[in-house]
Amino acid sequence: MFRMGLRREHDRPLLIEFTTREVKNLVMESAGRLYRASDKFQGISVTHDMTPAEREQCKQTVAEAKAKTAADTSGEWKFLVRGPPGEMKVIRVRKRPQY
Repeated sequence: MFRMGLRREHDRPLLIEFTTREVKNLVMESAGRLYRASDKFQGISVTHDMTPAEREQCKQTVAEAKAKTAADTSGEWKFLVRGPPGEMKVIRVRKRPQY
C-alpha cells in the first residue's frame, strides 16, 4: 500500500493492493458498514481503482440504470449496477414495499 498525491496535500488517497481477489471482495462487501462507524471513520470511502475507460463505462452504465428505473411505469422494479470494474452490468430487482 502507498499514499497517492503530493505530500503537502492533507487528504491523500491510500492505494491498497490485495494478494487475492477474494480478499478484495471481502473488504468491498464490508465497506458498507462504515456509515455506522464512529465519527472518526465517517469520512472514509472505499472504491475500486479504475482506469479512465472503466470510469467512463461505469458512468454510462449508471446513467442507463437510472434511465431504466425512471422509465419503469409499474414502479415495481429498480435497476442497479453490479459487477467488478470493466464487467459492470445493469440488473433488475424488485423494489421493497413501502409501509
